[in-house]
Amino acid sequence: MEISLTCGERLNLLGILPEEGNKITMRMIKDLTKKIELSSEEGTKVDLKLRVGPDGKGMYQWSTAKDFSTNIEIAESEISLIDDAFDKLDKGAKIKLHHLILIDKIKGAKDKASESDKKKKS
Repeated sequence: MEISLTCGERLNLLGILPEEGNKITMRMIKDLTKKIELSSEEGTKVDLKLRVGPDGKGMYQWSTAKDFSTNIEIAESEISLIDDAFDKLDKGAKIKLHHLILIDKIKGAKDKASESDKKKKS
């Protein structure tokens, strides 16, 4: 299914994906990462910078005024990985406001794809 994601949403999505797992899961994450990571050209367009956060970890900063959307094709199996990552955050009460935008956007794309499938079967 195709989902329109801003550069900021893509960066946030990269931040929730698991860093470890079994071979199959990690190959799926590798493929998904290739789809959603920003190219160097896109990073330049949004003034992407890597900063040190208050916790001492690296964090990305970009110009929201220069942010733009890109349509990205994401497979159902990859959507399941994303849903699992959000479920894990939810169970740990670690959902942030910017996550809600992504959760809603992905749910909307899934609902739209489901409606399209129903129409095809009719």
